Amino acid sequence: MIVLLSALLSVGLHLALGWQWTLLAGVGAGVWRGGRSLPASLVGAGGTALGWATVVIYTAAVAPSSLRILADTIGALAGNIPGEALVGTTVLLGGGLGALGGAIGALLRPLFSHLSPVAD
Repeated sequence: MIVLLSALLSVGLHLALGWQWTLLAGVGAGVWRGGRSLPASLVGAGGTALGWATVVIYTAAVAPSSLRILADTIGALAGNIPGEALVGTTVLLGGGLGALGGAIGALLRPLFSHLSPVAD
């Protein structure tokens, strides 16, 4: 459930403020998930990567030819990298940002522990 909420927050932040702010979706997942059995960085990475993949899939559905031209052009500028690899790398970058955010959120969790009435 937290992965889906993190993905929704990631998409919202990405569209409203820019890709840099998707780190906060991972931080939120880390604060909420930190200290439990599943690592917070894994939850943050999964949610943010899912959000970025959703944005890429939406872009491919709405403007497939424009996405193909963009991916091919940027791939050629980066050293003849195939466009598909470039799209996959984009999603991995989002997952990396989410993992970093999740780790930061897990470290910040003790600051917010007094807000929760239920102890872990």
